[in-house]
Amino acid sequence: MGNILQITKTIEFARHMVQTWTEQGVEAFRAALENCARLIASETGDSLSDLDSRFGIVVAGVLTVLFPQQPETLIRRQAILHQAISKADTAGEKAAVFVHDLSALLEELAGDDETHRFSQRVRLSIRSSPLEELRGLTVESLADRLGYSRSHLSRKFHQEALVSLHEEIQDEKLRRGYEILRHGRSRVSIRALSQQLGFGDPAYFSRIFREKFGHNPGELH
Repeated sequence: MGNILQITKTIEFARHMVQTWTEQGVEAFRAALENCARLIASETGDSLSDLDSRFGIVVAGVLTVLFPQQPETLIRRQAILHQAISKADTAGEKAAVFVHDLSALLEELAGDDETHRFSQRVRLSIRSSPLEELRGLTVESLADRLGYSRSHLSRKFHQEALVSLHEEIQDEKLRRGYEILRHGRSRVSIRALSQQLGFGDPAYFSRIFREKFGHNPGELH
């Protein structure tokens, strides 16, 4: 249970970190990583093995947010970053690699495939929304957050992503529900979960959950 709780907390923390990047840019993300590295170092007493473990957990959380439906990419990226951190000889070097390599990854994603840069940023803004924000997230509120008109945001996202923005938001809510059912600390009713995710009708939530994942949400309890 302790490991499950740690995973859940880390992913929520990672969402806040990625949200910093989508809304404030890479430099703000780098500053947040530096603060995170200092906190981890103070908690571990600069134990190299503990640093490797704690940095690795944060890396895994960030990658889970960035690549939720790309397990092969997630595993490959995680192995590369973990190896780089592990090879560093001192606590300071490990922290530097942690900050530099994660920042570089975000910069790479920001510049990778210029054609889809806009939709990538929008997707990451949705994926990085903390649960309390995701519940009430709509196309309108997302447009306000990103500084676009509703029509412009919807049209440009659909042109690049070939899926509607409403569907993208709904898919993230379903993925978050799946995550809660798999890693949640305690049993939650489907009615409570659907309300937590912003679905007013539990029956509708169960139906679209089954359409996406192939089984009812109650089967994951």
